[in-house]
Amino acid sequence: KEKVLTDEQFDAFLAALPDSHNGNELNLAAVISRYSGARLSEVLAMHPEQLKFNEDDDVITWAIPNGKGNKSRLTWLPGSLWHVLQDFSGFTISVGYVTVTTNRIMRKLGLRSSFHGLRHTMATNAIRKGMPINELADILGHSDINTTRIYIETAKECPESMKKLW
Repeated sequence: KEKVLTDEQFDAFLAALPDSHNGNELNLAAVISRYSGARLSEVLAMHPEQLKFNEDDDVITWAIPNGKGNKSRLTWLPGSLWHVLQDFSGFTISVGYVTVTTNRIMRKLGLRSSFHGLRHTMATNAIRKGMPINELADILGHSDINTTRIYIETAKECPESMKKLW
C-alpha cells in the first residue's frame, strides 16, 4: 500500500468523514495521529490528564503511558488543537469503527492508505523536514532504529537537479 498521504489527500479524507458524533471523533483521532505519529490504539486510549499545553511554545505535550510493548513515551501536538482538546474527555469510537470507516473512505477516494498510514505520513514528513532519525525513533516508540530507517527511503524525493536533466 502507498501509505503516505499528501496534505491535500489528508484534507479530502477528513472532508469525506461522516457528519456525525462518531465521524467527528474519527476526525479528531485522525488529526491527532497525523500530527503526533501515535498508533490507533494509543490515540483511542488518550486521556485528558496525559495532555499538557505549553502556551510559551504553543505546543501540547502528550505523555503516552503504555504504548506498544508497554513502553511510555512523549509526543507532541500543535497548540492550535488545544481549543478542541481542553474539553476532550476521551474517545468512544472503537477500533473496528475506525478501521472500517477509514478503509471505506480511502477506497472511495482512490487512496491506498489506512489509519496507520497517518503515522507513516507524520514520520515521512518529519524526515523530509530534517528531524534526526534518533529523535523520530523516540517519538514513534521504536526500540530499534532500523525500524525507523524505512522512513528515510519513503521520504526520498527526486532532486531538482535530476529533474533538470529531463
